[in-house]
Amino acid sequence: ITNDGSLIVGQYLYQPAYYTKGAWHTLELTQGYTIGEARDVAIVNGDTIIVGRIFDGDGYQKVQSAKWVNGKFEKLTNLIPREYQYNEDNKMANQILGISDDGRTLLGSFDPFTWPLRKPFIIRDSTFTILDIQGREEFANYHANFDFFKEEKLDHKGKYVALTFFSNTHIPCVYDIENDKFIVMTTAPYETGCKAVDENGNAYY
Repeated sequence: ITNDGSLIVGQYLYQPAYYTKGAWHTLELTQGYTIGEARDVAIVNGDTIIVGRIFDGDGYQKVQSAKWVNGKFEKLTNLIPREYQYNEDNKMANQILGISDDGRTLLGSFDPFTWPLRKPFIIRDSTFTILDIQGREEFANYHANFDFFKEEKLDHKGKYVALTFFSNTHIPCVYDIENDKFIVMTTAPYETGCKAVDENGNAYY
């Protein structure tokens, strides 16, 4: 939802859509895609930027990141390194989950339906970063057969990411984008997920 509450993004009859002035409006889909979902919106220099994901007609396993500027679909392939693209059309690869108010920062994830392969990523000023636990000091005390993030949400200023880390149990944490640091909530109640984070890094469960 926009800060002034005038526009809400989501899904209408399985189509990516936005709601304003009492009515739903569907967004265009690129060729071959039949289903979609808008996940976040930002108003930048008078342009309405909506981000989300689209699916082709074969089902929910083929998902592509999506971006609409003033209702016009734009590909995000050029922002994602080629080694992380399954093919030229970016099918079965990733989704965009959030955009900061200034449009500088995008939050997304790879393999969104395939745990433990799911990996969140940040695109900030066209710089691409994967959020991975491997080799990170913050997760040195956690050892499980599968360690991965289950949920991700960007704060509206694009400074922090709320994360739910899974390592035999759910563990809430926050990623500080500017300082490239994970903050693990070690005192949180058992089996707690981090659902949101504000612009000051305060986590909400």
